[in-house]
Parts: sequence; C-alpha cells; structure tokens
Amino acid sequence: MVSPVHRTIFLVDVEKYGAAERTTPDLLALRSGLYGALERAFLDCGLPWQESRLDDAGDGLFVLVPATVPKSAFVERFPTALAEAVRAHNARHPKQAQIRVRVALHAGEIAYDEHGVASRAIIKAFRLLDAKVLKKALAKSDGVLALVMSKWFSKRW
Repeated sequence: MVSPVHRTIFLVDVEKYGAAERTTPDLLALRSGLYGALERAFLDCGLPWQESRLDDAGDGLFVLVPATVPKSAFVERFPTALAEAVRAHNARHPKQAQIRVRVALHAGEIAYDEHGVASRAIIKAFRLLDAKVLKKALAKSDGVLALVMSKWFSKRW
C-alpha cells in the first residue's frame, strides 16, 4: 500500500440514466456526451483532465484531481463551463439522449492499492451525490446541473 495522498474528489451522475424510454444508442450518446462535456469543461477551466484519475461509474464518473489544482476552479468557473457543455450536447440530441447531472465535490486523503482506491472521503462524496435533497433540487429545476459540496470543501476554496 502506498501512503495516502490528498485529492479533490469530483463525482458526477446522470439523472434518470436508466429510464425505460432510453435505448442502448441513447445510453451510448449520454455516455459520450458526458465524457465530452466533462473534458471540455475541465480544459476550458484549465483543469488537468489527462492528469486526473477517471473511473467510470456506468451512469456517471468518479474523478480524483491532483491536490495542486486550486479548489476555487471547481466552484468559480467549472459549474458554468460544465452546464454550457451539457447544454451544447443537449441541443444536438433528442430528449431521451439529453443530459442533466448531479455533481458532488469533496476532498481528502486517498489510499491506493492494487485494486484501486479507498477512503472515508470517497464514501462521504458518494453519500453527498446520492443525497435526496440534491436529487430533489435537480428534479425541481429547469437547469441541467445541481451541485453539492461538503462543508470541508466549501471552507477551503
């Protein structure tokens, strides 16, 4: 086991990814659109897409960003850049292949092993992403993105 290292934890989940009206081609368009929107938003904000660890979650992504990246970029610029990229995807696709996302931000010590990563901070980030209040906020909104961040993260950006 390698000593734990600090990382920003960025999670994103597509709302209603598995909805019955979505066909396999729709799901593939959603995945492609999500990856494309995230990469565009990362690069537009000067964030290290290539240097970050990406783990596919099927209906979303789990991203670990190096500690050297200022957390302020994820709060001040990134949500707008991601929303713009998602809207650009949606403008080119039918309703069943359009994206709306929940995003969670946290940070903490991450331990790596031969199977991947482990951390209480990761568990907390996933609980934030699955919070009923976040799901409800996106469901009630006309927007394409709902963002939640941990108290710890909000105090350090």
